[in-house]
Amino acid sequence: MATPSDKKEAQQQQYEALDANDKGLFDNWVRAFKTNLGIGRTPAEKQQASARHQFEKDKSDCERCEKTRDHLLKNSPIILFMTEHLKDSGYTVTKEKMPCMKCSEMRSGGYAPNGTIQLCYNQLYGKNHTETTMAHEMIHA
Repeated sequence: MATPSDKKEAQQQQYEALDANDKGLFDNWVRAFKTNLGIGRTPAEKQQASARHQFEKDKSDCERCEKTRDHLLKNSPIILFMTEHLKDSGYTVTKEKMPCMKCSEMRSGGYAPNGTIQLCYNQLYGKNHTETTMAHEMIHA
């Protein structure tokens, strides 16, 4: 029966027998596997990777929120109706007055005293939810 050290030696010999291209492919695969599972990383490296992942998720969620908001401002019947009637009362709705932001509270949006309608990109779960939130907050404007 082979001992663990015998198995490790056999694996090392197999690795050494690979050509340079195959070694590169194998090394890349091992690096990706370790990165995805966090194997061999220090706690600081794990924390850094987690922060990087959260940053990318926030960026993606914010871009999705902005794209949905812009689409709804141009195409949603209820949002167009509210925009038209708010304009008649002196409030001009623009995308600049409706920023997508990360919110710490459990809310999907809010109306600020300075006249901005805040959309919480980390709490909005689709086009319909965004539309409902925008319409609701426009009532406060």
